[in-house]
Amino acid sequence: MPFGLEKHFYLMVLPLIVIESAFFTYAFKSDLRTCQVILGLVGVWWCFAALWVEIKIEQVYPGFEYDNPADPEMKAYKPFCDFAPWATCSKVLMSPPGRFLRYFGIAKQLPK
Repeated sequence: MPFGLEKHFYLMVLPLIVIESAFFTYAFKSDLRTCQVILGLVGVWWCFAALWVEIKIEQVYPGFEYDNPADPEMKAYKPFCDFAPWATCSKVLMSPPGRFLRYFGIAKQLPK
């Protein structure tokens, strides 16, 4: 595939880009308050999507190591946002700075 894109880019990511583009178009053509609400809701949706990916990775791959995963191809569960070798959200979300609450000591650290 071009640019190293994987099959689920066209099944999952591209439709999200189209829908989000429609939201942005609607938001920026509306009044200021509507624009704020639409962009806020899109942001909340992406926060929930990131949380969903983190939870699913932890369920399928307990103790996931972002720099040395047990299953590099992630056959059991592949997040929708891992759509190319150069675009992998699982590494970003599961890295220590990506684990925001644990990184700042708000959430409990996992036992080693």
